[in-house]
Amino acid sequence: MKSFPTDQIKLAVFDIDDTLLPRGRFALSSPTKKAIHQLHENGIITIPATGRGSYNTPAQIIDVLKPPFLITINGHIILKQNEIIKSAPIDRQVISELYAFCFSHHLSLIYKTRDSYQHVLDANIDKSAKQERTSKDIYGCFLIPPPNFPISLLAKQFPSLVFTKGGDGYDVYGCDADKSFGIELVLKQLNLNWENVLCFGDAENDLTMIQKAGLGVAMGNACGSLRAAADVVCGNAEDDGIADFLNQLFSH
Repeated sequence: MKSFPTDQIKLAVFDIDDTLLPRGRFALSSPTKKAIHQLHENGIITIPATGRGSYNTPAQIIDVLKPPFLITINGHIILKQNEIIKSAPIDRQVISELYAFCFSHHLSLIYKTRDSYQHVLDANIDKSAKQERTSKDIYGCFLIPPPNFPISLLAKQFPSLVFTKGGDGYDVYGCDADKSFGIELVLKQLNLNWENVLCFGDAENDLTMIQKAGLGVAMGNACGSLRAAADVVCGNAEDDGIADFLNQLFSH
């Protein structure tokens, strides 16, 4: 394990899916809850940084982390005490072009608005052209391509967007915001810097925060690029990797 002064840690940031919560589970394990409680006992603030919206962040995550800030939709909406303090919607023209591309190439598409997910295209049932189904600002998307679809086509077609693998599809968000963007805003609010940050993640959308953190931790189940960028790799999410790592880190 990388030698790291634990008294330097003031903020612990957690991705949710396949990090705090293993795939298919909806509740934190007892060891994970206990380890987070110990962080609080040590005066460390804990917050989530997620591709989810605040509306589908599990209540138990909020109850256990007790976060003064929420970094949601990959940094496109940041909340403080449930009030939005920064938001970055994706350009409407870009969203319209993405919709048209997904329709013509048979990709399923989900919009992430301020207050809901909207399933706007289902490749299995949408067979005829139709207008977009929302006039709300869009802060991110999730798309599911057909098997063997060359995702590089999307990256080339939409240079202002980021496409990162997650689960059975891709998180889509703007180049002007990501999780590290949200963390930097939180650090300014708390008068801290990146050296004070401990981060946990598993996927490509966690890369920048793992790279910038004083101590960046990749889950054992993380993608290869994140494992390579991290300071240390802990155990798998389903094996209480976070709890085991924190217990070891603070036992020294």
